[in-house]
Amino acid sequence: MDKNILPIFVEELNDSQIDYAILDGSNMLDSIMLGKNTMSIAVKIDQYKEFSLIARKYARHVIHPCSKSYGWLYLYGLPEIERWRIKIKDDLFIDVYLMLSCRGLQKCTLVPLDKALQEYLWNNRVFDTHFRCWFPDKNLKFIYLMTILVFNENHEYENLQGQLALLAEIIDYEIVKSMLDKVFFAYTDTLICFARNKDFNQIRDRYIAFVDY
Repeated sequence: MDKNILPIFVEELNDSQIDYAILDGSNMLDSIMLGKNTMSIAVKIDQYKEFSLIARKYARHVIHPCSKSYGWLYLYGLPEIERWRIKIKDDLFIDVYLMLSCRGLQKCTLVPLDKALQEYLWNNRVFDTHFRCWFPDKNLKFIYLMTILVFNENHEYENLQGQLALLAEIIDYEIVKSMLDKVFFAYTDTLICFARNKDFNQIRDRYIAFVDY
């Protein structure tokens, strides 16, 4: 399938007024050229039916490796991650999140992020006029990447830390802190201190060892 099929697909989402946000926060076509084979996208849960009707024109629905059928637990009413496979040069997987979520500290568990973060995403997403697609704003992107840094093992931490370091220079710390409080609670002040100093190496280990709740 032609690599141009992906922007055509996204443009149809735009034309159909589907509420979505690409969580990777980078130019998806550049990511494909660099060999990245997964794109994460949030879609409003009440619009997933319309999204899937469009997706079927370009992709095939497949089972996500973190599905319930593989033993994963989705807690507190979190919907499963939906995966679509587009054949371009190599397979590109589109992972659809119907609620923002993060991994739990218990193995093979996923939990939704606080309702306030879900609402913030849709009220503050930004449209990139060059790439013609929607992204989370800088504050939510920072928070989302921080949850990956803390809760996901075996991630490409060097690249993740580089993105966080850039965002740490431009985020609104008052807004970010108010939302991080809903995820990290008493650890938030420590996390913010690390972020201001762009010291991301210790955040995960210090969180796991944190006892001052």
